[in-house]
Amino acid sequence: MDNATSGDMDSNTTSDNFGPLLFVLNYSTLFVSIVIIFCEIAAVFILQRCKRMLPSSRILSTSFILSDAAGAFLFAIHQILILVCGINNDVTHNSRILAVGTMLTVSWASVASMSLERVIALKVNIKYNINASKLKIYLLVSFIWMANVLIVTVAFLLGFQHHCSSALGICDLWKASKAGRFAMMSLLIFYEIILVVSYVIIHNIASRHEKNILAPKRTFGQSKSNPETLTQRQYAATVTILKIVLAFMLLHAPIVIHLFVFESQVSLRNETLRRIFHALSYLCIQINSFVSVHLYVAKFDECKLYFYLTLSRIFKNYGDQAEELRVKVYDIVLSTKTEQVRMQSQLPEVSVCTSVNDVSTTVS
Repeated sequence: MDNATSGDMDSNTTSDNFGPLLFVLNYSTLFVSIVIIFCEIAAVFILQRCKRMLPSSRILSTSFILSDAAGAFLFAIHQILILVCGINNDVTHNSRILAVGTMLTVSWASVASMSLERVIALKVNIKYNINASKLKIYLLVSFIWMANVLIVTVAFLLGFQHHCSSALGICDLWKASKAGRFAMMSLLIFYEIILVVSYVIIHNIASRHEKNILAPKRTFGQSKSNPETLTQRQYAATVTILKIVLAFMLLHAPIVIHLFVFESQVSLRNETLRRIFHALSYLCIQINSFVSVHLYVAKFDECKLYFYLTLSRIFKNYGDQAEELRVKVYDIVLSTKTEQVRMQSQLPEVSVCTSVNDVSTTVS
């Protein structure tokens, strides 16, 4: 949410407080947001090609990455309006709060749903596999987007209606946006609770599974009857999702802390320390965008394969790495053209050696 309010950029008085530091912070966050947009668009493109990845995880992950990219895009647009076009007023600042803050709630909801989906899949594996479908996941994603956008927008409009009077021409946008900010804060706290609880459950199941691998004591029948038994594919996806959720919670913790302080201590709104902490909180959110993309590409072998194949169009040395990874992903034996030529060139030598051995054996 505070992608939107990026503390140091709240009012015209900020320039007087920060000077060159404000300039660097504003343009740096704008540049990083643009980089994030391109990286996450590429990540979505690669993610859609990972057909061996669990469909539910792929769809919810796509929702998370797209909402994060949308938040970066909206933030960049508002920063351009403020910094380049000079439209630096309460309207643009509060619009930034509403637009980017809403996308942040969607991101949190997507990650929380992804984590909760893993809990359900691991606790009731058989029933989940029977009843789960792509349609249901797509409906869940649609509900996540519509519900969050609707809740925040309605709260903002109600606050606007209560604090603004068109007849008198009076409108305190800061007070009017308070209801919207409160709605976003409530949603984030709700999703934070889901994330923490589901993370603990998934971590415990994954830990038990790892212990069973290191010291297997169960019979085949006991393992099959246990609903929490994981296949190698499920385990790999679960561990990666654990890392994504953990990174998300840690790097978004500063913004949650800021929300509590900011909304409970309004007098600190223009304090220098609060603005610096706010800027660092937003920096953590941007770092999380890169960390998440890295985890998807680095930890899912199939995604890494298509990433290497994409890079091989520009950098030829990634082609050989992609071929090696293809064997690992699809569990097949493949050979490049170079290897085929080398093998063909070695065939006559093998046949000659074989003939000599046969002759020597016969003579003896």
